[in-house]
Amino acid sequence: DKLFADNTDTYEIEMTIKNKNAEVIGFQLFNSKGEEVEMCYNLIEKKFSMDRTKSGNVSFSKDFPTVTMAPIEGGNEMKLRLFIDKSSVEAFGDDGRFVMTNLVFPSEPYNRISFYAKGGSYNVTSFTVYKLVVSR
Repeated sequence: DKLFADNTDTYEIEMTIKNKNAEVIGFQLFNSKGEEVEMCYNLIEKKFSMDRTKSGNVSFSKDFPTVTMAPIEGGNEMKLRLFIDKSSVEAFGDDGRFVMTNLVFPSEPYNRISFYAKGGSYNVTSFTVYKLVVSR
């Protein structure tokens, strides 16, 4: 699904996810160049992860392509806020119980999103995208 008709690069996503027996709930922010940031809730291991290994330019350091993780409580409903700009993705989960920030260097903005599940299904019960205006 396209997030915006234009190629905006600064926005916020708020979503609520209702689990229906999924073991993994995941999604990718991506662009037309195939660059992506993948995020997922692993409800078996009780971890949220963000994978920037295919996020864009990662060649400047062998340590940059990585997956970061944070512990989560899990449960039947998860709330997530994402702030995306030209060079970072920030995730605030379950009313601030976990926070994660990753630098990214895509060659064009991430303006699409796709969802997947493993071992069950889930519903995104609310999904709102806010275009952020940066004042100078």
